[in-house]
Amino acid sequence: MLNLYSTLFFAIDINYRFLNLVLVALKHHHLTESVLKDIIPLTGPDTIGLSVMNGLESKKLLGHACGQEKIVPAIGVGIDAVHKKKKNRFTNPGLKKITAGEVI
Repeated sequence: MLNLYSTLFFAIDINYRFLNLVLVALKHHHLTESVLKDIIPLTGPDTIGLSVMNGLESKKLLGHACGQEKIVPAIGVGIDAVHKKKKNRFTNPGLKKITAGEVI
């Protein structure tokens, strides 16, 4: 496990060349060109990209890096942490979830 870009990278099985899933959950300003360049070698023909970042631009940027057809639309719901005086507080503690898939 490496701590890069304020995020965690997990290597589950080093015998596999590509990851099955790339989950991106960063603040938008952390999704830089260097992060995208690091993601590219991890993705293969069957890799799915899942971004739970706000806004549509993050999905486009991730799609340019590993293929737009591999990106599954998703959104984090009820994730509203407030950091104040070195403490985190959640106003909806039971509601946190990730919803993924096409909007119908």
